[in-house]
Amino acid sequence: PNPNPNPNPNPNPNPNPNPNPNPNPNPNPAAMAAFGEKDGFVPGQRVQDADGYRGTVRYYGPVATSKNANANWVGVEWDDATRGKHDGSVTTKDGEVVRYFTVPEGKKASFLKPGKVDAGASFMEALGERYVGMDAPLLAPNNVFEGMYANTNKEGGQKPIEFVGELNIRAHQQLAVLHKCTLRAQGICRTHPRGGGGVNGAAAAEEECKHYEEVDLQGNLFSSWDEVATLCDALPQLRRLHLNANLLGDPAAAALPALG
Repeated sequence: PNPNPNPNPNPNPNPNPNPNPNPNPNPNPAAMAAFGEKDGFVPGQRVQDADGYRGTVRYYGPVATSKNANANWVGVEWDDATRGKHDGSVTTKDGEVVRYFTVPEGKKASFLKPGKVDAGASFMEALGERYVGMDAPLLAPNNVFEGMYANTNKEGGQKPIEFVGELNIRAHQQLAVLHKCTLRAQGICRTHPRGGGGVNGAAAAEEECKHYEEVDLQGNLFSSWDEVATLCDALPQLRRLHLNANLLGDPAAAALPALG
């Protein structure tokens, strides 16, 4: 996870004027969103890469300099200005500058293959994976972490790392008995799994968390207040929701329910 998930405090920075007279090859945001949704990428969506660097999707589609004209690329504006090398445009072999989006001054962007970008997980998936059932495989069979050791002296002596009472701890962390949960920096960007269904225990989690009163989702990838509203609808007893370090826009346009 990103060790510094604090986002740009300005959720809607004014971009620099586009100096390139060439029009955006895909100027219709609605069309671009519909086009990219099947692969999980839409403009405005928050994403991260394998190293935990985070950014916002600004474009999804073909890029003029790609060797494969039919390949789709994800245009990402990074939170960390040192991450990218582009400004939302590419230059062809003929010297033509083709702009797909514009980043604010001081920001950088990249065009990445979809497989290099994490589109995020659902709250229900993450909940089912973190708070496992009593019959799930043990992390420390026989009270010992397999293949994990602590150095005991300078000569290289080692001792196995023990974990005593795993089942007792797990019994107190069952979804049905909890009233709050913490899922910080888990790449969560939506409430339900994409396409629906019981992915990774999500169906069971959805049935067993409706009584939750407090949820901590700091440092995740929520970008839409409408998705926050969907989460609140799924947790009718929710009274406290922590969303620090999620880059969200103006909540005025979203139909947010009252908590509690």
